Amino acid sequence: GGVGSTDVLAPYWGDQCTNTAGCGGGESCAGCGIFTTTTGSAPNRVFYVEWRTQYYNQSTALLDYEIVLYENGTPPFSIIYSNISPAGTGNDSQLVVGQKFDENCFTVLGCDTSGGQAPPVSTGQAFDAVAAATPTPTPPPQCSPWATASPYPISVVRYGFVQTDTDFYVFGGVSDGSIVNAVNRYNVATGTWTPLAPMPFTSEAPTCALDASTGIVYCAEGDDGAGGGNAFASYNIATDTWTPLAADPFTTNHYGSASGAFNGKVFVAGGFIPGSAVDVYDIATDTWSSGTAAPTSFFLAGYQQVGNFLYVVGGFGPGAPSNNTTSLRLDLSSGTWDTGPAFTQARADFGLAYDAAQNKLYAIGGDADGGGFFDSTNLVDELDVSAWPGGTWSSSTPNLPSPNRQANQAGFYGGGNIWSVGGLDGFTFTFLPDVLARPSCSGTGGACTLQPWTIVANYPEVLESAAICTNGTFMYGAGGNAGGLPTSGFYQYDGSSWSTLASLPNAIYDARSVYAANVNKIYVFGGIDSSFFVVDTTYIYDIATNTWTTGAPMPAPRFFPATVYYDPTGLIYVAGGIDDTFAETSTTWIYDPVADTWDSGTGAPIPVAMGGSAVSLVGQNMYLQGSFGTGATNFNYAYDIVANTWTQKANMPAAVYEGAGAAIGTNTYVVGGGDPFSAPGSIKGQRKNSKVRKASMARPDTSFSTTYVYDTVNDSWSTGPNTNVAHSFTGGTAVGNDLYVVCGFDGVSGDTNTVEQSHCGAGGGTPTPTPTATATPTGSPGGSCPPVITESTSQAIVDGNSVSCNAGGITTQNSYWRAFNMNTFTGGQDYNITSVQFAIEQAAGGGGDQPATVNLYANHGSPFPGGDWQSNLIASVPITIPDQVDSIFTVPVTATAPGSALELVMEVNIPDGTAEGNVFFIGSNTDPETAPSYLSAPDCGVNDPTPTGDLGFPDMHIVFDVNGSCPGATPSPTPTATATAPPISPTPTATATATAAASGTPTATPTATATGSPSRPTPTPRPRPTPYPRPTP
Repeated sequence: GGVGSTDVLAPYWGDQCTNTAGCGGGESCAGCGIFTTTTGSAPNRVFYVEWRTQYYNQSTALLDYEIVLYENGTPPFSIIYSNISPAGTGNDSQLVVGQKFDENCFTVLGCDTSGGQAPPVSTGQAFDAVAAATPTPTPPPQCSPWATASPYPISVVRYGFVQTDTDFYVFGGVSDGSIVNAVNRYNVATGTWTPLAPMPFTSEAPTCALDASTGIVYCAEGDDGAGGGNAFASYNIATDTWTPLAADPFTTNHYGSASGAFNGKVFVAGGFIPGSAVDVYDIATDTWSSGTAAPTSFFLAGYQQVGNFLYVVGGFGPGAPSNNTTSLRLDLSSGTWDTGPAFTQARADFGLAYDAAQNKLYAIGGDADGGGFFDSTNLVDELDVSAWPGGTWSSSTPNLPSPNRQANQAGFYGGGNIWSVGGLDGFTFTFLPDVLARPSCSGTGGACTLQPWTIVANYPEVLESAAICTNGTFMYGAGGNAGGLPTSGFYQYDGSSWSTLASLPNAIYDARSVYAANVNKIYVFGGIDSSFFVVDTTYIYDIATNTWTTGAPMPAPRFFPATVYYDPTGLIYVAGGIDDTFAETSTTWIYDPVADTWDSGTGAPIPVAMGGSAVSLVGQNMYLQGSFGTGATNFNYAYDIVANTWTQKANMPAAVYEGAGAAIGTNTYVVGGGDPFSAPGSIKGQRKNSKVRKASMARPDTSFSTTYVYDTVNDSWSTGPNTNVAHSFTGGTAVGNDLYVVCGFDGVSGDTNTVEQSHCGAGGGTPTPTPTATATPTGSPGGSCPPVITESTSQAIVDGNSVSCNAGGITTQNSYWRAFNMNTFTGGQDYNITSVQFAIEQAAGGGGDQPATVNLYANHGSPFPGGDWQSNLIASVPITIPDQVDSIFTVPVTATAPGSALELVMEVNIPDGTAEGNVFFIGSNTDPETAPSYLSAPDCGVNDPTPTGDLGFPDMHIVFDVNGSCPGATPSPTPTATATAPPISPTPTATATATAAASGTPTATPTATATGSPSRPTPTPRPRPTPYPRPTP
């Protein structure tokens, strides 16, 4: 605001149009306007002001943002950005985002002098104010997921690059295996690529540097395809012209060098041929001289010029394909080097970006250490250079999306984002044209935002009060109140349709259900039966057999209890609920699904009696939110399962009874519900002659369509999108990042069969006039934490595709391996394993079966087979494999893979079977895999785990799966029985036979020998980097 102004909130202060008929040039602005609404009741009312606008005199995408004011001051206010798009052109009104209390207390979050071409905020961000002497938005913006921009005109890897304040430039490189000299410019504001004059030379991995004082780019030739190429040329950005300059006399080429320009000189450092040398070009005299060598040799390192410093990180070292762990800095003003913090991630062939606002470097993708030249990753790491030479490289989530990539040399920064351009998926040798952008902010991961609710397939019955749960893959609904009577229906939803399963043993409603991963069963507790008695029953559904049994009864009758399963203990926790006198309770019971026993004495009681709460689990905390109380409450209590303590948390924004509860990441959600006493004169919940209010089996007088979002990290609430219809006496769950609410009373016409879904993803939908954007999203950090961790894109088993070390067809000792990157799959969270699976092509034991062992390890430090995995065994399960072919074999395992580990390593060890006459071939296929398969076989000279491709079998992609869940996620199913495969095929599969040497000892390399499957594909060895690690076929 101007001088003297006070109490100003500027969510997006700039020249905009709010008139639906348009303004300025008369353009249409459909949907524009300013909308307000108030929710809640005193003293907890929330007032929303929402702007839907366009930039003045521009027909651009709709801008949508809002201010939220909280009567209770917790927080004082929030700013939410549902949709922010850059302006197509600038204007004379600068754009400011911030707040001002007075001349001494104000915050400027960002300023865009162009008036909107480079907005300081982005879609999906939200800020909460903190009441302090100097209010500042908190928390800082959380990183949104990677977004896709206009792709590069061709696939491109190993190129030169520079950037200006407004544009990115890409020079030459390799496209689909051919070196090119194409040059293209990307304008950040318009998001378009423009072709420019081609380079005067064609090479792989050239290096370019911008002299910012003149706008001239200087490029050194990489490898020209024949091992040469020391040409040097300048490019004039203003005139789009090239000028040949003096060639570098000190090298034959600059493949994989780094470069920077400062004060009339260009420094070209490292590279495959120079190693650690630095060649210095004098612009004025067009001559070369030698500079101070780098502390270590490097090529294809990440590099970026920042002012007078050239940062060089990682890269292939002297023992390539071993990677460097160095962070180096060349002072271009003095020509001297210094060394910063260790780059323990040890990657090469990646982009290095720099954000001046945060003073951070970002290493994006690249080749992981410990394998060959093409072990691509999706990792992103950051370093705050303000502490140089101190500081620590740390993970900067979210990581790159699939597929993994390297050779994305340009670490661009612009528009508030770090960028990745092109690259190579080293596991499939796919050349990529992808252009990806992500905010440079660091944090615990990309937050997700609930999208608008959509109505999906109707439930098979019209009812309320069904018991809803999930096994992480499917959603299940049990019982319910249909037309005033309980039902015994039981149904499964697969994401598109409902199917009918075995009915409950008895009709029931107002029960609660939960899935226990350690036994792969669903438990339905309590409820009200057809005689309208509150019951203590425990019904158990076996997913594997589609059958019901009855378990040990609960310690006392309950309906609407709160139930969660906590995988680390393998126990179910049942808290509160309403008893057979229709009074709420405060008990915490613990049920052991393996022993089928109840413990009613250990669990700490809830500080207050609660029944009909929305329940969810985040980490080790069970949350009960809302309850009946004296009509409905806004209570929010957390039970720490490990500490066995209850803690009261921030109250809900409104009182809610029997809403649907679920958790995604570190957020919990309460959807729908009602308030039986909100309607004047209501008597629901009152029993005749009762002196106290009792809980009611009747539906509420008022049903809600609200979605309340609780941030467990910051202990704060926000409002999500409204459902399409109201749902009270409802049920719900989250399957992955999809939130569901199922059936219930709609408050108008009666019970429904309506099922609604809201996906929690990037950005947010356009809110209705009642604001629906989610404030301060805090999603699961990092990866998706799937119910199944796998590097296989197919579970198919191809006969004759696998090899083993054997003598005359009889299997000797073999171990098959995979290493699963924890950051990729779980975002660095712990993973609670319930079972593992592996494919079998053929198992034929001398006695009808054969032994094996499944081992799981936690690996730290270097990627597998490097690292410390051998000293970190987390599970070892001996098994017996019956004879079978072409099957998936399941092994129950209870273990936790630590999120702090770099990788979870899985081994299937097949012992020497020569004495018993055992034959074993692991199952594999030729479909793409996201990381290598490994084999070790000492009798064939393969002592260490080695990629199958490096052994000459690149199409042997082993099928391994790990089932489980993160502590805050919904557990995955664990089959309780192993697969029984069909009889052995009378036609043996092709085997890899170890040819006997004179001594009778197998030779060092397994040799493929077809013994009955002439259709076996001819192995195509993985491309080798000769003489350089170039991705040319």
